Amino acid sequence: MISIQDKLYRDAESIMQKLDEMREAQMFVVVRCFLAQRDREISGIITKIDSVANTIKFSHDDGFDYIDLNDIMSIDTRRE
Repeated sequence: MISIQDKLYRDAESIMQKLDEMREAQMFVVVRCFLAQRDREISGIITKIDSVANTIKFSHDDGFDYIDLNDIMSIDTRRE
């Protein structure tokens, strides 16, 4: 599990590198993020990372979501 508050993953470069490793491995992840004044969990596979826009695309059974890196609180990795 990656917690964005963890000292090891505080800088964006380290987070992006770890997320890219998850994307390449096509790992199933559960992302906990803060959206629209509440916490939300999104499950899926990371399919795209945009380091310029600072967003991550998650594909899942219902389609996909783009999440801003700044909204992510933690990422739990699981293999399906």
